[in-house]
Order: sequence, then structure tokens, then C-alpha cells
Amino acid sequence: RVMAAGALGGEKARRGYAAPYVRGPMVPGGEYGEDEDRASRLDFLVEGDVESLPQAAVRFVLMHMGVSVVLVGFSDLGQVEEAAACSGRGPLPEASMGRLRGLW
Repeated sequence: RVMAAGALGGEKARRGYAAPYVRGPMVPGGEYGEDEDRASRLDFLVEGDVESLPQAAVRFVLMHMGVSVVLVGFSDLGQVEEAAACSGRGPLPEASMGRLRGLW
């Protein structure tokens, strides 16, 4: 769940075919509200050439050796283009990774 069932993109990402809001879990055992709360603590990742949390999520996954594909759900063409643009952009900045490790 790279995008935490849409929680990383927030309301802005819930456009097109996606529901404008979420009522209850999207998957068994899913806690969308908790995912939104956790995502709000990751705003520091959006800096420099990282333009959004969904972009940070895709880049985070792609920076690991052996990973060449990230499966995410899309609700419009702009989201497809945003995810595709992450390919080849490189890893997240080391300072951001340090802060991320602190949250883990």
C-alpha cells in the first residue's frame, strides 16, 4: 500500500474516479483515519525536488535495490504522470531519510 489507500495524497488526490471522502476501511483491517494522521507527520518530505507525499512514497520504494516496479492506484491521468515522473529521479535526500528513520 504505497499510497496508504489514498491517505498520502489527501483530499487533493481524491479526484477523478476516486471517492471524494472515505467512510470506513477500504481494505479489511485498514484504518484510513490512522493512515491520514500518520501521513500528516510526513510533510517534511515535500521539499526540493520532491513535490508531494505520493511522489515521496514512490521514490522511497524505488530507491531500494531490487525494486523496479511500484503498483499504485490512480484516479486520473495526472496521478499516472506524477508517478511515472519519479522514475530516474533518484533517492530521497539523506536528511529526509534520517528524519524518517526517527519516526520508525
